[in-house]
Amino acid sequence: MHQDLLIIEVSGSLTMAKTEQSLARIKQSIKAQTGNLLLDLRHLSFVDSAGLAVLVRLQKLTNSMGIRMAICSLPVQVHQLLQFTSMFEFFEVFENREAFYENWASQFPRGAAVPRLETLPHVTVSTE
Repeated sequence: MHQDLLIIEVSGSLTMAKTEQSLARIKQSIKAQTGNLLLDLRHLSFVDSAGLAVLVRLQKLTNSMGIRMAICSLPVQVHQLLQFTSMFEFFEVFENREAFYENWASQFPRGAAVPRLETLPHVTVSTE
């Protein structure tokens, strides 16, 4: 199990007009990542089907790299889109960062030093 964790806060919108740009920005952030990636979507204002395809492509990319990818803090519109398209099973979804952190931290060996959530590396990727 890799214990590295990177949190990417995605803001703006994931739409047809911005798919390649958005994917490129997120891929740039994870190029040296190993272990775990959490996409925090709380600041995402809108996702269309092309934006959903970006998330699917990221999931497939991270799987091929041996990276565990999860998403959290879904805005209502994104939550509804995942429900409508039956994509919830495709992604590992958490209510918020804290819920993911508890899951991630529980995988450390007993007695191991676990970094605090607020000290973990995070970047913001704007799709605007």
